[in-house]
Amino acid sequence: MSNTPKDKHIALIGPTYPYKGGISQYSTLFFQNLNRHFSAEMHTYKSLYPSWLFTGKSEPDPSSQAMTADGAIHDLSFLNPFSFYTLGRKLRHTASHVVAAWWTIAWMPHLCLLALGLNKKIPLIFWCLNVMDHENRPVKRLLTRFVLKQTNLFLADNIQDQRQILKWVPNARVAVSPLPLLSSPAITESKAPSPLPARKNSQTRRLLFFGFVRPYKGLMDLIRALPEILKSHPVELVIAGEFWLNAKDEITAELNHLQITGHVIILDRYIPNEEIGPIYRDCDLVIMPYRKAAGSGIVNLAVELERPLVVTNTGALPDSIIPGKTGLIAEPSNPSSLAETIVKALQTPFKPEDLAEAHRKRACGWDDFIAALATLLQ
Repeated sequence: MSNTPKDKHIALIGPTYPYKGGISQYSTLFFQNLNRHFSAEMHTYKSLYPSWLFTGKSEPDPSSQAMTADGAIHDLSFLNPFSFYTLGRKLRHTASHVVAAWWTIAWMPHLCLLALGLNKKIPLIFWCLNVMDHENRPVKRLLTRFVLKQTNLFLADNIQDQRQILKWVPNARVAVSPLPLLSSPAITESKAPSPLPARKNSQTRRLLFFGFVRPYKGLMDLIRALPEILKSHPVELVIAGEFWLNAKDEITAELNHLQITGHVIILDRYIPNEEIGPIYRDCDLVIMPYRKAAGSGIVNLAVELERPLVVTNTGALPDSIIPGKTGLIAEPSNPSSLAETIVKALQTPFKPEDLAEAHRKRACGWDDFIAALATLLQ
């Protein structure tokens, strides 16, 4: 990347290993790539959410090849929001800019205290992985608007989030660059065996729903679409990811009601890095039936592992689709549209060269992302 300011010292605040999930992985890789272009430091958590707030399982990332941020400083605590204020006061004297990950209203008091500690002495940039919580309520919108007004500098990965930020912070400077591919050898070069059982027969096609199972991701719509799909194609649905709250009970009850349990394989656990590539390659279509979304790292995994997608027309999900070449688009919250689109996708001869080309075009995503950040450092 040319004309990168060499005299900047960036402090990045966000999750990293041992915390699991896509946001932790992306924060880690963001820090690694920052270090290629700037002097950088990362501040992360010595304790994260309490169990009453984090509704998934709280064990560390189980990956044997976890993504790590060497040198990350574990000096922040969810239960001690004033640790963010203390850090802000310290960074006034050591950083040229502070970049803080924002993705959920749970961090509202912490980031407000960070801004208070910085006292406008150092520019604060919010890196918005989600502008709004997926489970959106009026009070959350009010609080989100309040925290976003603590700065006027933002890094977003899609136009929809940029529009929302500008609606709430009219004087904002918002740099936009698509969320890069993970580009982790632990995922793309894994030789681990697939944890999925053998297919019932050579005609069976596999659909993949991947990632944390939460209501906004629309798995129930996919379950309700499955009987219609089965009328014309022998398929197995693979659900690979950790269920939150009582989602598994609800899904199991619906499978039993529809009498399609035998067509579904459930891996109810966090999928370690080394199993992601084998699972994706063992499936024919990646399905993202989201009811609402901004962007998603699940799409990026499909692009990187060169699997065709069916996504719903919400948020930035369609932006990664070249219809008929890398996937198809269905309507959200509509099992009939989803079934029709999946059947059409199963009948579409997606070409490996088209999927490889889509991957190639996104391969320099981190350089583009850092370049977008650099426009906010001027």
